This record gives sequence, structure tokens and C-alpha cells, in this order.
Amino acid sequence: MALAKKLIRDASTLKLIRDSTSGKLMRTSPLADCLYCDPGQAPWKITVTFSGLTDCLACQEEQFAPLQCDYFKQLGVANFFNNKKIVIPIRDSIPEIPCEWYTYPMPQEDILRLEGYRDSDCLEFYLFYRSSWDVRILKTANDGILIEGRVPLLSSRVGYFFYHSSSGLSLTDCISIDSLPNQITDCPHAGYPFTSGTGGQVKIEAGDTT
Repeated sequence: MALAKKLIRDASTLKLIRDSTSGKLMRTSPLADCLYCDPGQAPWKITVTFSGLTDCLACQEEQFAPLQCDYFKQLGVANFFNNKKIVIPIRDSIPEIPCEWYTYPMPQEDILRLEGYRDSDCLEFYLFYRSSWDVRILKTANDGILIEGRVPLLSSRVGYFFYHSSSGLSLTDCISIDSLPNQITDCPHAGYPFTSGTGGQVKIEAGDTT
């Protein structure tokens, strides 16, 4: 579905506003403007670059009734995501989520491998499964942000390889910031249903910088 952009008018005169450099009429972002960005400044796309991620190779319980194995570990997160630029489009306008960029689930990758085992030490191998993935970024305030990097499991749950939520940030161009640390630091990390990766950081840039 195409994302509509509206022309911007001066609030007092109601005249259309032109860019001072190009002379072109200025338009809003595809959203009904992100509440936490200046009018018309929410980028259609952002680029994220992960670095320093480490695979979480812990044997973790993840019951999935159709299979005869209850323990899994995730491989390939560091190899696949580190130093890879990922372009994320702004999500179609959802009133409840006004400032979100989301990849939607991406195709399965050979390098992202979820292995299933019959025992709690992950010694008795049973099967492997090629994983898909997604990345979600939500601007939660003028200076706040939420980032999630996820790998769906065979059940309805997801494994997290990156998570960061904070406020008080110095963001430029609405969303850009040089480095935010992964708040998943242990393997497995307490409080998460499944840990797919740990450590590292992410860089966020407005626009497609690939």
C-alpha cells in the first residue's frame, strides 16, 4: 500500500510551505506525522547497523508439542547481523503506534539455524530449523526509543538477540544516534522467553545509507 504524504501549510497564514533550498513544496512523512518528530521530519526509512553481537549457545527449554524435543539453541546471529546494514521502512499509520519502523518477518536464512535437542544438555541432536528474523524500532518520546531484534521460534514465541529501551537520548534527524548498547547481556538473559544473542550495540541513521 502506498504511503500518502500531505503538503505542509503555515499554521498562521495557511499558505503552502516551500523548502528554502530547493523551492519544492514540503510534505509530511508517510505517517500522520510521528508525535515525537518535527512536522514532516519522520524519515520514510532508517538504517541500522549492529556490531559486537555474540551468539547465545546456551541450551534453553522451549516446549513445542508437535516435536519430540524440548530444548533448543540458536546459531548464526553474530555471523549474520554483525556489521550488516539493515534498511527498515516506516510502518503504515497505526493510531496506537504512531512512530514505528518495522522490517516485518524476513525470509528464512540458512546461516540462522535453530537446533532442537531431546535432552537438557543439548547433546542428543534431533533437528534444525532455518530461522527468519525481524527488527522493530519505536520512538517512545522526543528523547526515547525502543529497539527489538528478534528471531521467531517454532512456537508462537520469539527469541531476542537485541533489546534496548531508554529515554534522555540526544537524537538527531528525528531518530539518528551513533550507538546504543544491547541490554541483553547474559546467556540466557533472565526475563526473556528465549535468548538468541547477547551484547554489542546498534547505530541508527535516518534514511537509506546503504
